[in-house]
Amino acid sequence: VYRTVEFGDVAIFLLDDRWFRSPNARTSGDRTYWGEAQREWLVDALKNSRAAFKLVANGGQVLSPLAVFENASTYRAEREALLARIAEERIGGVVFLSGDRHHTELVQLRRDSVRVRTDPRDERGATSVVSLYPLYDLTVSPLTAGVASSDERNPMRIEGTHVRQHNFATLDVTGPRSDRVLTMTVRDVDGRALWSRELRARDLR
Repeated sequence: VYRTVEFGDVAIFLLDDRWFRSPNARTSGDRTYWGEAQREWLVDALKNSRAAFKLVANGGQVLSPLAVFENASTYRAEREALLARIAEERIGGVVFLSGDRHHTELVQLRRDSVRVRTDPRDERGATSVVSLYPLYDLTVSPLTAGVASSDERNPMRIEGTHVRQHNFATLDVTGPRSDRVLTMTVRDVDGRALWSRELRARDLR
């Protein structure tokens, strides 16, 4: 059950991280998280999209390096394969959204430069080195479930974004088409802002 929804120049990619996933305890053979068919669909859909912001919504965290419970790092090979394809295809505007952790945090993954083909149609042609923008994963939970009792000390967590109380987030996209801004605001159960961060589309290219 995966699909795309578009609102103006914002595209939302809804992933299914349950149907194709191998059991968490499986230790042999090829362990899958999204499955090859869904992963290839996502790469194609992201590459084809002209949206200023491409919001990839997944049940579990994608960028956190901590392999816990049902996040993508528990299936590290597939996580690395997806991130590599996003880099190789030079897909801009990608922001991950996730939940199911019983705490809230904004994770940033700084990426190195990558060598890509100058002409993607020429598999043996010239290549060039391009710098990659950082990726972000906004994890928001819980609103009604129990709050996590421990702090995992995620090394990629942006300071000041960890919330251990009931909360929710709002996302606002504003500004002219040439300079769109995504504002993420995390709020307590009464709607009071706990923290807010801005991402500019021009910085995600």
